[in-house]
Amino acid sequence: MPIIHTLAAPNGAPCTYFAALRVDVDLKAQDATAKVQVGGWITEDASLEGQLAVFNWFPLVPRSALSMQDLVATAETALVQLEGSPWLGGSLVSAPSDLAGVKARRWAMIKQQRNDHEFGLLSWDGCAFDADQRSQARIQGAVQLASLAAAAGEQFTMPWTLADNSVRTLDAAEVVSLGQALAQQVSGAHEIARGLRLQIDAAETLEQVEAVAWPTPA
Repeated sequence: MPIIHTLAAPNGAPCTYFAALRVDVDLKAQDATAKVQVGGWITEDASLEGQLAVFNWFPLVPRSALSMQDLVATAETALVQLEGSPWLGGSLVSAPSDLAGVKARRWAMIKQQRNDHEFGLLSWDGCAFDADQRSQARIQGAVQLASLAAAAGEQFTMPWTLADNSVRTLDAAEVVSLGQALAQQVSGAHEIARGLRLQIDAAETLEQVEAVAWPTPA
């Protein structure tokens, strides 16, 4: 099943739809991996229209994760589950054949957009901060340290590398405010996604499902 995910290709193309096109397994090789050719398209429609992939990746997948009965499907499953995979956390989708299938597909797209907003750049006080999972953990840890310092009446400053690689020094109050901004970004993304999920569930036609979309910032 194809993968819905958001991934910028090395050539700059913002891909959202991926499919394993080929799986090469050399059973005689010492290396216990298989090479997978993964095509990426900017949209699913581009793939369905027969357009060529805008970029092709060639990741290695452990042979133990593959089934010889269905190499492509098991390779795609592995790509969304393997630690370190660019498609980790992506959603596998099947071709929609009825209203329920279309709803499941639309929700998979919304979840990916939720993740993009939850872990996208965090804008606070005129600066852009990385907010991927590792960066969020760093922010949360810094908030704890800043809060402890403030409670003890101690001076606290922390240099922070911004998304553009410049450095800004934050005091305790600023670190706490940054943590609050992060919490708002995360909760806001989930609040929007919950509302869209309700709209998807309530939809009675394909057109109503397709009309459910992530809101465009004003």
